[in-house]
Amino acid sequence: MTISLRPVTKENYEAVCELDVTKEQEDLVACNMWSLVESMFNEGHTTRAIYLAEEPVGFFMWVKETPEKMSIWRFMVDQNHQQKGIGRFAMEKALAEIKQIAGV
Repeated sequence: MTISLRPVTKENYEAVCELDVTKEQEDLVACNMWSLVESMFNEGHTTRAIYLAEEPVGFFMWVKETPEKMSIWRFMVDQNHQQKGIGRFAMEKALAEIKQIAGV
């Protein structure tokens, strides 16, 4: 299984916005479109699309709250790709990327 994190760009943002969770999870996860808008107008917000091979299947957003503190604010895997271990692999990759930021 090839999982990667990629920046959200003008080429993939629509696919990221179309990702969705189950009906039961809707109250637990913010809309990806809203999260992308939020990231564009607030400093320190980083977004990543979770890819399975060449297909976007999830979304991350982390926020630098202080020079030393980074928090994961958004994390979702599309309902059609849940229960496959994608979230676990993606979390490992996100934490590895975050740990590379100086001072965090």
